Amino acid sequence: MVNARRFYLYVMAFVGLQSVLIALAGMLALLMSALLLQSHTLLGGKRTEASFYLAALVVGLPTWLVHRFFAEREAARMAPEQRAPLPRRLFYAAVLGTTMVVTIVALQSTLRFLLSLLVYTSQFESALEGTIRSGTYLVVFGLAGLFLNRVSPSGAGRGLDAVHDEVRDFARFVVAGLALVLFALGLGRALRLACTDLLLIFGDLPQVLAGPRETIASVWIPSVAGVLSGGIFSAVIWRNEYRRRFACTMRALFLSLAIIAAAAITLLGSVWIVAELLRRLLGYRSVFDTWSFVRDWLPFALVGGLLWTVHWLLLRQQAEFRRDGSAEASKIPWPRRPVLAVLALLGLVTMAPALASLLWLWFDGVFHTGIALVGVDWWQKRLSFGLAAAAVGGVLWIGTWRYLERALATGEVEERRSTARRFLLGFVTLAASLIAVGFLVAMLWIAFRSLLGEALTPGTVSLAFKELSIIVLAGVVALYHGIKLRGDVLQTRGMAGRALPLIVLADTDTAAEQLAMLQRQGAVRVTAVGRLKADTPVTVFDAAALSQALTALGQGQQDEQALMVLQGGRVTLYRFHP
Repeated sequence: MVNARRFYLYVMAFVGLQSVLIALAGMLALLMSALLLQSHTLLGGKRTEASFYLAALVVGLPTWLVHRFFAEREAARMAPEQRAPLPRRLFYAAVLGTTMVVTIVALQSTLRFLLSLLVYTSQFESALEGTIRSGTYLVVFGLAGLFLNRVSPSGAGRGLDAVHDEVRDFARFVVAGLALVLFALGLGRALRLACTDLLLIFGDLPQVLAGPRETIASVWIPSVAGVLSGGIFSAVIWRNEYRRRFACTMRALFLSLAIIAAAAITLLGSVWIVAELLRRLLGYRSVFDTWSFVRDWLPFALVGGLLWTVHWLLLRQQAEFRRDGSAEASKIPWPRRPVLAVLALLGLVTMAPALASLLWLWFDGVFHTGIALVGVDWWQKRLSFGLAAAAVGGVLWIGTWRYLERALATGEVEERRSTARRFLLGFVTLAASLIAVGFLVAMLWIAFRSLLGEALTPGTVSLAFKELSIIVLAGVVALYHGIKLRGDVLQTRGMAGRALPLIVLADTDTAAEQLAMLQRQGAVRVTAVGRLKADTPVTVFDAAALSQALTALGQGQQDEQALMVLQGGRVTLYRFHP
């Protein structure tokens, strides 16, 4: 009942606040238009719009103030550590997210209209009116977002710069994602226009941009506005993130998703570019143009590669914010493993179908079958795209998989037990096995049809060999990853049983994170019993050697125990009999 009442108060406060912000921005836009535009008066021609904003303000302001009053009064009665319940945190996150989303869209519109003022001299007044309207939304919602960024849901301290709240982090990175999308789209559009201009210079495209100055500017202005607005917001967000020097799950998740998306975009652009180049090396000639694919696909490769590099560098930096020593204890520090596993999967998914398409092309050539047997160059596109996808996907898969395999040399137990590695091997094994079984059924269907008297045609024989090639290819993939998965399971089985019970004494703030890291490794059973008072350490280990030391202790007497002390980022291990 209490949570339902809280949700009601904060939902109504949110609706009221949004109504107030929209009304203020709209009324300010009408006032500025009446002052700066000669064709506008305060109410002339705008009575309907002004009435709407006044109604929203009259209803929204008391709705917001009343419900906020009761919500704040209830929060004031709580203990300081309980003043940020879920409904309150959701309220601040929702308001922050909506205000920042409106701000970034308004910033893009404002920049677009401001740039238009420099070009569209014949439409100066309409461009100025658009600048005023988007500028007022930028000011009103931007100031509200900046204020909320400084307010903590608990009422103490600064907001997102100091408070680790995953709900507000989610809202923050939704805004970061929107800024990244605007930046990427603007930069990609600008690069495409630049490539078009270069192709015009070399005469490979018709004069599509030949025209008055306003026509050319209308093409470039949205791109520049998107790059500036997305770049400004991204720079501000990551400047604040750099100041928050602690590990953040939402930050790691956002960087991981950004890397995966950028890698997919880079892969797509690279495959098309390499395929078109190979196609022309094989003798293909277009009737209209030769290099238009550069204009279409080079921006994908360049923008994706840029975003991939930047976000990978930011992801590598996240290990420095972990205080549990895992960055030193593992060959692949947090949070890179899941990203590397997905990249390896992405490369494999690109390479394996390409190899299958090459085999199918060969069977079509041998048996003179296939629906693509049209014209003298029927094989060029299929061959070039198959080779390109196999090469690009193979480079990505081999590079990431070799990196994952080399990590076993320094952190074998932890790497073999990692969830990301187990998921990659298990998923690929299962998917490849299902594909092999499906195509085996299809091939046996053809075989039984022939045994029952159906005549075999070249098309049927070619199809049977195609399905057999998929069975062999998927079987090889499933067998390789299945062997790797079985080896990991066998080599890590029983290790936790050989480890000794571990008593941990901790007197630092980082002890909880260090204990969580040890429990994830699975080599120890941890029990925290108190603080260290006085004793003399026998041996001092760093976090990287701790797991091996505990395993070695497990070979001793059955009544031995290990006493470990976490202090100042170091690990002191005691070996004794209880």
